[in-house]
Amino acid sequence: MAFRTNLMPTLQEKSTSGAVATFNTALAMPLVECKTDFMCTQASGTPSPSNPIPIVPVSAISLSANGTTVSVSLGDDRYGGELDVLTGRGQITHARTNLGNLAWTTLASGRHRASIYDMYHYSSTTADGMCTNYKPVNNEDVQTVDYSISAYTSGDDSRYVQVNDSDLNGISPSAFTQAVSGVYFVYQLETPINIQLSANELSSIIGNNTFSTDTGTLELKYKDLDIAKRGNFREVFKLPTTTN
Repeated sequence: MAFRTNLMPTLQEKSTSGAVATFNTALAMPLVECKTDFMCTQASGTPSPSNPIPIVPVSAISLSANGTTVSVSLGDDRYGGELDVLTGRGQITHARTNLGNLAWTTLASGRHRASIYDMYHYSSTTADGMCTNYKPVNNEDVQTVDYSISAYTSGDDSRYVQVNDSDLNGISPSAFTQAVSGVYFVYQLETPINIQLSANELSSIIGNNTFSTDTGTLELKYKDLDIAKRGNFREVFKLPTTTN
């Protein structure tokens, strides 16, 4: 007497993603991976010196795992990154700086710039970061916005931020530093920072599964039976018919 091994189910690793990630499984098993990204937020509107718009960090991620809420602390105020909830390993991709803490120089145009070469990931194709008091714009669009902050590179790939505010043009670097003290700028890091947080275990259930997050997009990996062999369990596991 022997099992019909050709019908025995095998496990497959599968994946799904989304702000709401759903899947159907025949087994209740721990997830293989549960990654989620997160990013600070800012209310709508155009920031200006007379209309600063605060930037709200993320200190915890709220997950819903098949109707159960799981709160994952990020250990501090974070401004952008990703986390594997199962292992607690993550990366911080964005940070915040007070413009008053940068070393500013005055250009011939009267504008002011600060070097951020070692910390800033510059992209010439997108408007970078967020600012409480100025609108981040592409370098090409600097002239079109009255109150803006732009990032750019020079010929030697040095990276700078520049505040474009005609009311502050021509003043000394120390006076400018004082004027922008308390203005916050969130930017993408040139090199992400690795973090290690507490691990969490999340499991699937038999049937329909729904996982969601309040911060971004989930990427889930889970194990399930081979689709071709998960339908008829009675047939899969029964002993072969014997005759006398």
